[in-house]
Amino acid sequence: MLRYICMILLAMCIAGCSDQPEEGREASHKKPNILFIFTDDQSHRTVSAYEDALSWANTPHIDRLAQEGIRFKHAFAGPWCAPSRAMVLSGRYLHGIEGLDFTDYPQIKEDHEIFRMWP
Repeated sequence: MLRYICMILLAMCIAGCSDQPEEGREASHKKPNILFIFTDDQSHRTVSAYEDALSWANTPHIDRLAQEGIRFKHAFAGPWCAPSRAMVLSGRYLHGIEGLDFTDYPQIKEDHEIFRMWP
């Protein structure tokens, strides 16, 4: 009896692991639609989608994108623009990046296996 129950459970597990239908397979291969807006030296107060925006800031298209997508309220940026750009492009922290030079890791400029730029 126990053997019979185990066989039924095994058959149910195998049946549950069948391949996805065609609709699900198409959806899984679809790439996400991402628009990443990155500006240097711009205050969040110059985008009218934020609550404490300046009175003269009028950005209706960015406001619509912010309403339909994701708006960051607690983000971090470095004090200089070049290290911030290097951080976004490389996926690494900006510590050790001064301007366009990597002061703590000089070998990183030539080693493309360690330092891969995006995309």
